[in-house]
Amino acid sequence: MRPRVWLAHTLAAALPAGALATLLEGKLVLVNASSGSPKLDCACSLDLLALAASYSFTTKMKVDAVTLLENLEAWVDKQAISLDLAQNLEKLAQSFDSLLKTMDSLYQVKVKKSDNDLLIEQMKETLRVLAADKIPTGKLEKRLEDVANKWDEVKKLQPQVKSTVEPIQATQADRIRKDIDAFTTRVVQYKKAFRSNSLYKFATGCEAAYSQLNTAATELAKLRKECSQCAELASIFELTDAMGPVTAAFKELHEDLVAVKGVWDCIMLCETQFQSWRQTLWCNISTSDMEEGAKQFVKEVKLLPKTVRDEDVFKGLDSMVKNFLVSVPLVADLRSPAMRDRHWQQLMEATKARPTQTIYSLQLHVWHHCLLCVILLCNLGTIAAP
Repeated sequence: MRPRVWLAHTLAAALPAGALATLLEGKLVLVNASSGSPKLDCACSLDLLALAASYSFTTKMKVDAVTLLENLEAWVDKQAISLDLAQNLEKLAQSFDSLLKTMDSLYQVKVKKSDNDLLIEQMKETLRVLAADKIPTGKLEKRLEDVANKWDEVKKLQPQVKSTVEPIQATQADRIRKDIDAFTTRVVQYKKAFRSNSLYKFATGCEAAYSQLNTAATELAKLRKECSQCAELASIFELTDAMGPVTAAFKELHEDLVAVKGVWDCIMLCETQFQSWRQTLWCNISTSDMEEGAKQFVKEVKLLPKTVRDEDVFKGLDSMVKNFLVSVPLVADLRSPAMRDRHWQQLMEATKARPTQTIYSLQLHVWHHCLLCVILLCNLGTIAAP
């Protein structure tokens, strides 16, 4: 590179700030003066060819091919090492970790045989495309050939190792099946205990219920982790049938947790809305809005899972919503302009209310018939008035 060649065979441009830009050997070069300097003493460049190559399809293809090849080499080496452990059966019988590595390799080779064969063929085709684009692939082709040969050896070794370790596998499989059965019993017992706790009681209240729900979710996560470990061992030791009962129990337990949480979510929503309406000033009450809202809550309650409808928590929610719906028309009637002090006095006497109580604390649905009598007298008084 000759620094004096700035304008020859290049495109030069004077930028507004006095900087100079030019193309030099495939690079865009920018020179500028640093702050307070009269000289062009700052330079930076951008390699356009390298930038274009980074967005090239073949460049990306080569990078991906290298990554896939490295992963395949590491995976095949790991399986070969694990299968070689079967050469020492005495050690294999004494070390469950060694047996587990060997059994896992047998399982991995079995399930990934077709995928790896296809991957190797795809990589061969990829290297042919790269070579046609004049990208050096000699080293990659040699590595791919080596890993393909090693993979063939692993595939041939797999049935031999499987036959060799079968007696040891059978002994450990019996133990693992017993462990899975014991875990299944624990999950079933936990499920029964869960259905009998206070989460299913309406009197528990939202605050305590959500605390218990969080605890149950944490405990379920721990059980699920243990279940995943059992499922992995069952797959490796070909005991998938042993996971049927515990899988079904886990499904039911999860459904129970989701269902009861749905009930408490609905309770929280209803209580929050009802409390908001109760705090509304008497003169600002819109009984039509309250009635429509209560009817919507009744519909949402009906949509809750059938599995919880016989539980106390659901019955409490259902009664709370329906009772509020019964109270709304009574509130509308009590807001009648015909209501006089004597009528309110009759209402207090009928419901045994204290002067400090709010209209909502009277449990209007309980005194439904008494209220109707008071309202009827009120209306008759209005009609009879001169």
